[in-house]
Amino acid sequence: MKFARFFVLALAIIAFTTAARTRGPGSVEVTLICDFEKAKEAGKYDWVHPAYGDASDAPSTNCKNGEKVKITFFNVGQEIVTFQDAEDEIRRHSCRPATWPELFAVGAQHPDLQRDYHIVAIGSIWKYTAKNPMLKKQVLILIPSLYWDEEDGKNLGMDTIVFSGEWHFAAVCGGK
Repeated sequence: MKFARFFVLALAIIAFTTAARTRGPGSVEVTLICDFEKAKEAGKYDWVHPAYGDASDAPSTNCKNGEKVKITFFNVGQEIVTFQDAEDEIRRHSCRPATWPELFAVGAQHPDLQRDYHIVAIGSIWKYTAKNPMLKKQVLILIPSLYWDEEDGKNLGMDTIVFSGEWHFAAVCGGK
């Protein structure tokens, strides 16, 4: 009898923890646009990080134009989140990190999500050579993100590889 109560309690804790980590936007379906410039334009962003440059700067993906993909959002549930923390959480749910076409599709087709959530796609990594004289020729490793800023509005941003615990990580689950 004690084992049964313990088992039920353990399942409740696991269910609560999983729900807490996925609480937020949940999941949405998107249709991919694989052309970099068209995907960027479809989002109608008020501000775009200069690291996006042009299509030649975009990391390659296995994007299939017009493919429908379900994007699920995870929150790791800790104050500071590293790239590895986020990737481990996504993979723990048998998912893979979303790439830039998937993130751009979320921004274009579900624009209100980024008003409430900072969304990051760790499946695409940009290498950006800073054009700031203070940084000289340093190459920055950046991750694409969607967020809302009261001053600038709808943003297609870039983040470093350490994240705030409030952010949500976009993932594709179910083999696509």
